[in-house]
Amino acid sequence: MSRPVSIVIPSWNGRALLERNLPSVRAALAAHPAGGEAIIVDDGSGDGTPAWIGTAFRWARCLPRPLNEGFGAAVNHGVASARHAIVILLNNDMRVAESFLAPLTAPFEERGGGLFAVAPTIINRTFGGNEAVTACRFRFGLLETLFPERNGATTHGPEPVGTSGMARAGIAEAAEILFACGGAAAFDRGLWQTLGGLDPLYAPFYWEDVDLSWRARKRGLQILHAPASVVYHEHAATIGAHFAPPLVRTVYERNRLLFQWKNLTSAGLTARHLAWLPARLARAPLGRIDFLRGFLAATRRLSPALEARRRERAAAVLDDEAILERFER
Repeated sequence: MSRPVSIVIPSWNGRALLERNLPSVRAALAAHPAGGEAIIVDDGSGDGTPAWIGTAFRWARCLPRPLNEGFGAAVNHGVASARHAIVILLNNDMRVAESFLAPLTAPFEERGGGLFAVAPTIINRTFGGNEAVTACRFRFGLLETLFPERNGATTHGPEPVGTSGMARAGIAEAAEILFACGGAAAFDRGLWQTLGGLDPLYAPFYWEDVDLSWRARKRGLQILHAPASVVYHEHAATIGAHFAPPLVRTVYERNRLLFQWKNLTSAGLTARHLAWLPARLARAPLGRIDFLRGFLAATRRLSPALEARRRERAAAVLDDEAILERFER
């Protein structure tokens, strides 16, 4: 039996993207037997999005925020306001297949407790391939996130799915993935709230979804990929439009370091990180200046990262090595 869903879409000056992609969201909700709601969280836009939504897309609920505080804050606001137990995050640059909800939500019915998130097939319209399949490697003292199928050919498409059972909904092929991309994934709202949602440590963007998923995994929760659920991603349409590439790279490096300092509590991984850090910093002036800038920015957030590290070490039931062993490529 299907359950209603809350689709949360954060947006900042994204009226043009919403105009292109919201009709597909409406069609998907109409096709979903249990229905649901769409919540547009407007993160301090200056393009008139709230008033426009109230006129052009009255079926959606718009939550305007007076100030832009970044992706994580906007998403957390939307999830807190959601009416249903399954929350689906979508970037405003995602177009969805009409049938994407059934296979995305079916695992929550079939698997019960312990399932934190389910990711659809995310066809990247810039790189090609499926960017929902996530893995990692720990190299030169830092975790790297990997998308093994992002640049490959894909045969997935918006094919209709069946109406009953995991096999008919395409869930028989569901497999564990490292993390659920915050741009397109379904979450158990109760578990989300228990974990505290996306951490403002990473504002304004990047690594929040990896952080949340890693915390879920260290507590023994599952994250799946449902191949038969399909969305299409116009990569970096929001961040790339508003932030210069050097700043984007610096924020990425800063947040990768903050993730390391907060979440990788293993003594062995910490030792490897500290052993490699001087070499990484020494190389920075020779073409890796973004890493140096990211490091300096990360040190300004070191205190809250270390405080969170203590909490995460106390809450973990799995160690970092166990996660790496399963998902390292």
